[in-house]
Parts: sequence; structure tokens; C-alpha cells
Amino acid sequence: YLDGARSIATGHNPYHRLLLQSIDPRNGTSTLPSTGYIYPPLLASVLAVPLRMGVSDAAIAVLWSLLNAALLLWMGWELNLGLRGQRDWLGAVAWANLCLLPAIVTYDLHLGQADVVLAALATGAFGAWARGNRWGAVVLALAVAIKITLVPLLLLWLWKRDWRATLTACAATGVLVFLPFCLTGWQSLVDWLTFITRSNALGGSADFVNQAPLGMLLRLFSPNGFIAPVLALPWLVLPLRLASAALAVGVWLWAVPRAPASSRARALTECLLALPVIVLISPLAEDIHFCLIVPTLAALSYLAWRHRAAVGGLRWAIWAASALFCLPHLQDLIYPNRLFALPGQSLPLLGGLIVILRMGLFLWIAWVGVLAGSLSLHRMAAPPSEPAGIDVPNATAIRV
Repeated sequence: YLDGARSIATGHNPYHRLLLQSIDPRNGTSTLPSTGYIYPPLLASVLAVPLRMGVSDAAIAVLWSLLNAALLLWMGWELNLGLRGQRDWLGAVAWANLCLLPAIVTYDLHLGQADVVLAALATGAFGAWARGNRWGAVVLALAVAIKITLVPLLLLWLWKRDWRATLTACAATGVLVFLPFCLTGWQSLVDWLTFITRSNALGGSADFVNQAPLGMLLRLFSPNGFIAPVLALPWLVLPLRLASAALAVGVWLWAVPRAPASSRARALTECLLALPVIVLISPLAEDIHFCLIVPTLAALSYLAWRHRAAVGGLRWAIWAASALFCLPHLQDLIYPNRLFALPGQSLPLLGGLIVILRMGLFLWIAWVGVLAGSLSLHRMAAPPSEPAGIDVPNATAIRV
């Protein structure tokens, strides 16, 4: 982001050099790699202001860290208020640290920091919306304007029939995404749109770091420069990708009714459940992007503890996914030879499948969050069963 800010502060187009990149032949496609400043210009434009004023990089880093800390505390506050109904700072700090812990131990935080910020902004937006605060739509638009990959979240409240929040979020996103191009120039908009249509963010990447379903399908069925496919059936990739995305969205729609939620905690959790859906429908979801699902796992773990009887055995799957996400340097496990080899990994045919399944570790955690979380919400919404041992057939109904 700071590199993009330097380009804008000096009057240069931050996207032009993206088009000069060479195509990576290992992906088996004619797409450009998604490296460099590829995001909308909002955050870079904001950071360009202190650069133009002569503020040093170190001072900007301190200010950025303080802003991150404030957003993390706000995320903790909204989770504490939405799930527990409490307004104490001790609980807010506990929730903030619960969400920050996996980002610290799983990744090198300088890589996942922006994704932690996005998780905080999205969670804050959902919490504000659950409380009836219309500014939540603007906060969600801010998150989308920082990373355009969150744009499907703009349809979240459309399903809940909140037209005002949907229109506000869409309008604010349009302004926050395209207004900064007035500073960077018309050519920067053209270059950015050209790159987006030619990058592997849409064309797909078979790199190990791509934990999206598309990356897994490319490694399974399509020739690539990273690993030999289990079956060379590239025509299967597109239909299976569409089926995977339809399944993720369909499960969320099944678990989240269109009617208003029965409680603030449920309204917040319904929105949080959309975060793992984002990485399951994206064509490019790197391991660091999965910081986005940490608030969802934290909220589901808490609700699974509060509603143990309703959730049943699903709570163990949710708790296991949350615990697995807190393993130090979890991202190293997706590389077949970085830490250790799994049993059977050297076998001719089965070994290749084991390696490819190992590479999708973050993908499986996201699926557990969507499937187990959706089933849990569905069970918690079911009407309670009648108490055993009570049989009064001739009881008189009394209206109060």
C-alpha cells in the first residue's frame, strides 16, 4: 500500500507497471500475476497525503499500527456487545485478542495485517447493522474499497430485505472506489481495469498458496507448473468450480432466513457466516486471506458453547477448526516438503492425492466453518421440543 501511495504522491500512475509484468507460464494460462499494488486507489490515496506533507515512513507505520489497534478493539467491542450483550472493555479486549491470536501464530503478521483490518471493518459493519446503525453500510463499503474481493458482501443485506442498507453500501462503494481515480488520472482507471481482466485473480492460479476451490481444482485436474494433476481433465474445472460456489452460497442461504433474526447475536452471526463464503467463491484466495474467517470461527465457537444441547456434535467440528487455525505457522503445512511428509505421501497415485489434499488445509477449514456453522444456526433456530412427561390433552388455552 505504501508503494502505491508513493506513486500517487509523486504524480505517477500506480497501475501502469502492472501491465509490464511477464506472464507466469507455470499457471498454464495467459494471465498476469497479481503482484504489486493491484487494489482500488482509496487507501493508497489516503496514505499519499502524509507522504506529500513530508511525514516519514516510520511515522506513517506508527499511525497505521495505531489505526489497526483501534479497529481491532472496535471488532472486539462489537463481538462482545453482539454475542454477549455486554459493554465492558475487558470483554472487548478479550474478543479482540481471540481474533488476533490466529493471525499472529499462523502468519507472519506483516503479510496478514491488511486482511486482519478487513476482518475488523467487516465485523464492525455487521455489528453496527445488527444494532440498527445505518453507518454499518458505509463501513462495509470502506472495506470493499480497500480490497475489491469483498464485493459479494454488498448483496448480503439484500437477502435480508434491508434495501436501504444495500443501496447505501452500493452507492458508498461506488464513490469510494472510483472517486480516488480523479487524483490518479483517467489512464490509471483504464490500466487498472485492463489488469483486473488479465490477471490471475480471475484467470486462476494453481500455486500452492491459492487456497480457493479453483486453485485446488486446477491442481487436481489441470496441467500446471507446480504439481502433476491427479487426472488430466481440465474441462472438469469450470463446472466443478461453479458447483462449489453454488454449494457454498446455497448452504448459507439455507441457514440464513430472509426474516429478521430473532436476536442480535444471531443477526451478527448470520452476517459473519458470509465471510468464509467469500473465500470459497473467490478464484484467488491466498492463505493470508483466511484471516478473514477468524471472527466467524470465534463467534461460532462461542455460540456452540452457549447452545451445546442444540448444536450437538457439531460443536466439536467448530472447536477443532478454531484450534487448528491457531497452530503456529499453519501455512507451512500446505507445502508438501517444508516440515514433514505425511504417511503414504510417496506412493505413486495415492501419494499425489494426499499431497493435493494437504495443500487445501485452509480450504477445508473454511468449509467446516460454512457447513458446521450453517447446520448449527439451523438447529438453534428450530423450535424447542416439548418437555418430556407432560401430557395435558384437555388443557384450556388462556390468552393474556
